[in-house]
Amino acid sequence: MEVEHQRPPDDGGNEDESNQPSTSFENQNDETPNNDSSPVLSPKEQPIDDNDDHLMCRVCRGNEGNLYYPCLCTGSIKYVHQECLVEWLKYSKKEVCELCNHKYSFQPIYRPDMPKALPILEIMRGVITSGAIMVKTWLVYTFVMATWLGIVPLTAARIYNCIFYLSFHDIVNAPFQLFKTEHFLPDILKGSLLLVPDVGPYDDMRDDENEIVEDGLLMHVRGNPHANLDQDVAHPNDRIPPPMEPEPIVPRAAARANRRIRRQRDNAQAEEQAAAADQDDNWREWDRFGDELTWQRLLGLDGSLIFLEHVFWVISLNTLFTVTFAYIPYRFGNWLLGVIGLHGKIAYFPSIVAMILGYIQIAGITFTLHQLMHSLRMKLMYRFLGVMFLIIKVFLLVFLEIGFFPVMCGCWMDVCTLPLFNITLSQRVATFSSAPFMSIFLHWMVGMVYVFYSASFVILLREILRPGVLWFMRNLNDPDFNPIQEMIDLPFTRHFRRLVVSTTLFFSTILLIFYIPLNIISSILPSLLPYNVSMSAETPLSEISLELLILQVVMPAILEHANGRGFIKYGVRIWCKIVGTALDLDQYLLSDNNNNLNQNNNNNNNNNAGNLGGGAAGNAGAAAAGAAGGGLAAEHQALLLLREPRAYEPYNRPSLFGARVTILLILMSATTTLCSVVVFIVPASIGRLIILVISGQTNVHEMYTVSLGLYVCWMLGKLGAIVIKFIRGGPHLFKRAVVHYSYLGMRLFLVAIPIIFLLPLLLGTYFQLVFFAPMRLGYQQSALMFPYQDWAMGVVQMKIFGVVAVMGPDWWLKTELDLLVQRGIENFAALHVFVRIVVPCILYLSSFIAFPVVVIKLYAFIAGADLEWTMLLLRFSYPAFLFITSAVVFIRWQIVKFSELAEKIKNDRYLVGTQLVNYERNGIRPAAS
Repeated sequence: MEVEHQRPPDDGGNEDESNQPSTSFENQNDETPNNDSSPVLSPKEQPIDDNDDHLMCRVCRGNEGNLYYPCLCTGSIKYVHQECLVEWLKYSKKEVCELCNHKYSFQPIYRPDMPKALPILEIMRGVITSGAIMVKTWLVYTFVMATWLGIVPLTAARIYNCIFYLSFHDIVNAPFQLFKTEHFLPDILKGSLLLVPDVGPYDDMRDDENEIVEDGLLMHVRGNPHANLDQDVAHPNDRIPPPMEPEPIVPRAAARANRRIRRQRDNAQAEEQAAAADQDDNWREWDRFGDELTWQRLLGLDGSLIFLEHVFWVISLNTLFTVTFAYIPYRFGNWLLGVIGLHGKIAYFPSIVAMILGYIQIAGITFTLHQLMHSLRMKLMYRFLGVMFLIIKVFLLVFLEIGFFPVMCGCWMDVCTLPLFNITLSQRVATFSSAPFMSIFLHWMVGMVYVFYSASFVILLREILRPGVLWFMRNLNDPDFNPIQEMIDLPFTRHFRRLVVSTTLFFSTILLIFYIPLNIISSILPSLLPYNVSMSAETPLSEISLELLILQVVMPAILEHANGRGFIKYGVRIWCKIVGTALDLDQYLLSDNNNNLNQNNNNNNNNNAGNLGGGAAGNAGAAAAGAAGGGLAAEHQALLLLREPRAYEPYNRPSLFGARVTILLILMSATTTLCSVVVFIVPASIGRLIILVISGQTNVHEMYTVSLGLYVCWMLGKLGAIVIKFIRGGPHLFKRAVVHYSYLGMRLFLVAIPIIFLLPLLLGTYFQLVFFAPMRLGYQQSALMFPYQDWAMGVVQMKIFGVVAVMGPDWWLKTELDLLVQRGIENFAALHVFVRIVVPCILYLSSFIAFPVVVIKLYAFIAGADLEWTMLLLRFSYPAFLFITSAVVFIRWQIVKFSELAEKIKNDRYLVGTQLVNYERNGIRPAAS
């Protein structure tokens, strides 16, 4: 909120208008704010306004007290109480009216004894106080960062080294090992990596604590403590779920909704009873845990030292986790390797292999003891060993699905893409032998990316295909899908069967996407392969510039504006319609909603959106109507149906259904292979051809050729889609579109020439003169300018500078860029952009480049300096001039901050309150009655 610092008149605001203070609202349409802060004392004392039928506050809807009209709004929302407005501004965290966007203005009210100028002692006292607060904050943040980023990971790494690499005699002297200065930074990095697997699962378990306690791990453990163990013994397989069968979605959703409602009721009752029972006994503990544990309080950024307790617990828990989940399995695995005679014979990752074998051994021992406790009827040990076995089971399954499975996918993909890079399998093995950890990490990362995009494609297919087609695959969009819960509930044999099926499916798709298409390309176009991925270049700076240009400009434009998701959905829907119609499987593949939607899109009927919305509203209304008389369970079921509106849809099963599905799978595989062949051939060929025509080079990195080819394909596809859209609209609409977009394109082209070419060239040249030339050149060398490299570097720097300008403080460039974004491409004002943005930026950059040259040349002319000294001064004048300019800007910023500090000191000492300022149209107050 803007505060105008002026003392109010002594006569209560009855002075002449010319003596009234002015607000910061700009004069628009001859409407000026009146800073007379006199409130509307009561509705009876106000003049009658033709537009205002009744005077009341827009927030509380009352007419008692003083009413103000602080913005442009009229009618029933014109008036407001100051207290109500202040509370609403605190809640909404805004300074302007949400309807008229007028900034509220408050007039300060100071004490009568306020001096015209603050004494120097008060200013110095305020500066010292602010400086002390700043120093205290800096010390707190430094201590917190040194603790969490230095002491905690260093201690974790040293404890890990003591546990694994020291003997029992050395462990006695372990406290002295913690304070060694050797390997300081490597130990910090190692400790950070060790803390991630400890803190990450703890944070996830804290978030999912309710579901873990209610639905999964501790359900049979936290049951009735007086329950008979014979019930568990008599029915040992009660918790084993039946085999997965395709079933309708609605009954399953209803059961899940009923279970969720039952859990919520039981939890609410249990919480109420626990709160009533412990209210008197634990009131001292509630005082301690009453405050919400925020990240600032947890890390210690609030200035308190409570975070030291958290540091102690993190180090203690990390030590406990290291001993329990790393050292003990490692020792068991080492013992097993020694028994079978493989200790010391494993060349790669012996520690990890020993740890996994240890977990398997501990799982077997735990399962055996669990069955033994079951026979001996030892209830506590039986439950404890059950929980322990579930933890080991979940860990092993997570390792298989997140660690081992992506590595297998990445390795198989690497084997299938060997023809793409003209590399043999023996070379890959040699690479793995030279850097095993890096090789495994790269294969894991590639596999995870492939798994992620495969899951995204399956989610996209569920939006297109009929519900029930992909019954054999897990629905990741299911709100009740909990992988940890499935790991706990389902037996290990079923998880292993799922892993085998997933491996077969993923390996088959990798063969169809990579191996078979590459062999086809090698047969029909042997000159296209292999791709050139060598990173060597005669001018490294040009390579860096091109890579930055591709990664920062070309690829973001493709990813943000290509609409690949919509294109893939459209292509899959068309393919399903064509192939499904040919095989009489269209009802099996596509649902009625998708067919109707496709038909509506082809007919381009504008009323179909309303019809579809009406249908959705009808379904929602039916669900709500059904819920109205069904109680809480029916209401939750209605919400669930609104969340998953697509229920199971029956279909007509044609004759020879198995043969038709087999032909469908064969056609799908052939289409996948054909699409992969097109993707491998077209972008690389187009990019190579364009680069060959422009530069005449053939040995170019394929990142440039493929990126350029994708960019050209995207532009052609976008242009074709626009042309088809307007051709379908008729000749009149197409003519108007051609005229409109031709004029718009001409405006964009005229403004784009300086923005695309001149501004990046100036910015890149100035960056070269400021940073590269002084650092890379010797005293006897002169700088050689490469305009193309400077332009490529300037494009990236201009993008970064634009982002910083928009995210930074308010200044003229941010205002103009925000206005440009608000207007959009359709309302693009070329003259305004050229005059208010392009020309000032060109003048600023030209001045920064030319001013040092003028100063140094003038100095050389006056002083008679020689050429070598002149060139040396000119070389270092650019960073010196930038430093001086930055210092001047910083000093001005500090002067502004000092003025704000003085105002804050004055407000803290003499400010009595603030009064809302009324807004008057045309600067005229209504006459008092």
